[in-house]
Amino acid sequence: MGRSGTGLGWSVAGFGIVIAAIGVALLFDSGDDTAAIRPATSTSAPAITPAPVVTAPATTPAPATIAPTVAATTTVPATTVSATTTLPIAAATTTSTSAPPPNPAAAVEAFFESFSAAIQAGDETFLSSHLSPLVLERYDGAACDAQLADLQIPQGSVEYVEIVEVGAWDWTTDDITRTIEAVTTVKTRTTSDGTTFDDTESHVIVDDNGFVYWFTDCGSPKGGAL
Repeated sequence: MGRSGTGLGWSVAGFGIVIAAIGVALLFDSGDDTAAIRPATSTSAPAITPAPVVTAPATTPAPATIAPTVAATTTVPATTVSATTTLPIAAATTTSTSAPPPNPAAAVEAFFESFSAAIQAGDETFLSSHLSPLVLERYDGAACDAQLADLQIPQGSVEYVEIVEVGAWDWTTDDITRTIEAVTTVKTRTTSDGTTFDDTESHVIVDDNGFVYWFTDCGSPKGGAL
């Protein structure tokens, strides 16, 4: 067998080895030691006709459509709304149905006018209803009722002049003294015959409703009374 060292490629067919190298064909036949050298037959490949170039007709671009411009942000006219709605406020004044606070001076003056009329007429009901409860703590109620029933001075009167002061007063009868708060001391003119008058001081209590209470001595005090 023959071997060529061109190193370009090997092809094995039957008992022969064909080596193609640079246009020379070496044929080694196993039965013949003589190598015939023939020029390699050159086979030209048929010419390749280039395909005709087809030129596509030019495409006329469509006229550009211009979109109308729209503002990206549409501003809506703002409506101003007051954060605080002020409602008409009704008058804050509330009409009170209660009577105004009494005028102490007027209440005391009215009391002495009624008191004078009561002692002249012997009106036990009026005199008893205005007697201070403190009197009944010192004296027995029956003793006071008996005394008031006999109290009638047809020409007697106690006339109001003015209020001297309002404050603590020491009420003393039958050697018993009791200090009473918020007593109204009143300057008065008293008479038992309607002609002779004495300047005196009388003491009364006026409550929050303008009701007036008076004091008197009903005789013998109760045991342990104040």
